[in-house]
Amino acid sequence: MADGKKRKMALVLCAGELDRVLACMNIAVGGASMGMDVAVFCTFFGLNAVRKDGVAAAPAPEEEPKRVGLFGARALRRAFRRLNPGGGKYMNPSRFSFWGLGRRLMARLMRDSRMANVDELIKLGSSLGVKFIACTTSLEALGIPRDSLRAEVREFAGVATFLAEAVESDVQLFI
Repeated sequence: MADGKKRKMALVLCAGELDRVLACMNIAVGGASMGMDVAVFCTFFGLNAVRKDGVAAAPAPEEEPKRVGLFGARALRRAFRRLNPGGGKYMNPSRFSFWGLGRRLMARLMRDSRMANVDELIKLGSSLGVKFIACTTSLEALGIPRDSLRAEVREFAGVATFLAEAVESDVQLFI
């Protein structure tokens, strides 16, 4: 590079659909393989990408906020837990899900095309220096404990940390 400064990329992953997560991870790995400093800020359903497969524990009842309205936080977290088991293996595509059939068809297509899956891309990204940041606000709101996240997630922070990364980045993408 002419100015000697290392390029940076900041990605926000807020979607939990297979095709969107694959796009984000491919971009992250591509940037890291070009020598860029890459940070992926996982928030809301984007956290499903960095959760361990099938781990969906909720906080202990004493840590739960008090019930508000017809559906309290505890009931809503239980519903999210049942609907989102977490991990790349359980993600459906954003289109043509067909009650899980789309996920299996996509997995077969990827395998037959020798494409990397979500788990492989996360491991590769981490080995290339991609920094995965879990949004603490989303973790709390969805009732996702930190220990249910993959080992590649080494940083837990709020939006201010992401914005500090984004301000200094040459590329910022919201996926």
